Amino acid sequence: MSYIANCMRRWAVYIPIASMVILFASCTMPLQTVGRKALEPHQIALKTNQEPAVWETKDLVISYTMEDLGDSFILAGTVKIDDRVTYSYPFAVTFNVYVSQLNGEGIATSRRDVGANASAYKRVPDGIVFKRRMEKSEDTEAIAFSYWGTFRESGGGIEADELEIFYSPFER
Repeated sequence: MSYIANCMRRWAVYIPIASMVILFASCTMPLQTVGRKALEPHQIALKTNQEPAVWETKDLVISYTMEDLGDSFILAGTVKIDDRVTYSYPFAVTFNVYVSQLNGEGIATSRRDVGANASAYKRVPDGIVFKRRMEKSEDTEAIAFSYWGTFRESGGGIEADELEIFYSPFER
């Protein structure tokens, strides 16, 4: 059998396996938040104006504005992934930022992707811009950010080191 045929046969096995692993990982990632209480320092009160604010962890900085519109709110900003991650692992396998709506007790009632995504083995941009209008539950008084992502040292090939980053502001 030719070299090309062998390679194609191997890829036919690896691609479905990799797809299942990614699907399973996305279903079981450590960000299941609905019904859990956010730690108080990470509860961000809804604002009626658009004053810029910053939320930060060791992995990233989110610079954002939030405008409460009554039955919805607009969340807009930029995510800057820390150089510690992107210098060694400049390619995103998958990356998502989420916002959870919190009731008056700090319990998450919903979680949505804010649209700050990077994926498909592409080089991570210097800043990932997002803007999302979200419907608001009656009892929403605050939000909390969380994220999950996997980064690689190279954009292609099977053998490459990966780094997974995630953050959940919820009680365990």
